[in-house]
Amino acid sequence: MSSACPACDRAEKNIRTGIFQAGCLPCEARAIALGPEAHAREADPSPLQAVMRRVFNDNEKYRCGRVLVWQWIQRLEGR
Repeated sequence: MSSACPACDRAEKNIRTGIFQAGCLPCEARAIALGPEAHAREADPSPLQAVMRRVFNDNEKYRCGRVLVWQWIQRLEGR
């Protein structure tokens, strides 16, 4: 899958790449999925929800971003 974002292209090859493109919604979602709030979500999902609300600060962006975060979490967990 090719993207206009070089960081997303790299993430397709190496999901844990530390390269992110500012302003790229999938990169923002991947960064959240790699963060500590995502790892602790089963014990307490509220910090993850707060981070998503802060980063994806309008309703449309939140809806899209939230889906992308969960897709990245699933990929990171090998599902």
